Amino acid sequence: PAALPIYSMIRARLAYNPRAGRVPLLEDRLEELLQRLHGQGISATAVMTPPSGTPLAAPELQNQDLLIVYGGDGTFQQAIPEALRWNIPLGLLPGGTANVMARELGIPLDWEKALQVLGRRKSRKIYVRSEERRVGKECRSRWSPYH
Repeated sequence: PAALPIYSMIRARLAYNPRAGRVPLLEDRLEELLQRLHGQGISATAVMTPPSGTPLAAPELQNQDLLIVYGGDGTFQQAIPEALRWNIPLGLLPGGTANVMARELGIPLDWEKALQVLGRRKSRKIYVRSEERRVGKECRSRWSPYH
C-alpha cells in the first residue's frame, strides 16, 4: 500500500456530518477532533456536509493531501466523487449508526481508535462504481465502494 508523507504536515479537509450517529459532533468535540488530528500530523479545516442524499458541496480541495470524513455511510458516499475528482485519498472516521463501510474495511468504530489508524498514514485502494437511476425525469448517481 502507498504511504502518505511521514515527516511533513498533511493538509486535509474534514467533511463532517454534525447529525450523524447517536452522538452528534458538537463544537467542543469538533475542536477536540481537530486538535487530535493536528497531534497526528494532520492540519485539517472542517466543512459541514449537507443532509444525506444531497451531493457533497465541493469543498475546496486544491492543495489538500487528504479528505477526511466524519459521519456514517451516507456521508462517506457523498465524499467519494470529490475524492475521485481531486485524486486524493479519503480517510474515514466512523460517526454513523451502521458504519458498514468502516466494518468492511476493518476500521475501528470508535473515532479515537480510527484516528490512530489514520495517523499511521497507510492507504489502501478500494474500487468504486457509479449507479445511475431515474427518479421521475431526474437521473441520480450513487457512488458505492466494492471489493
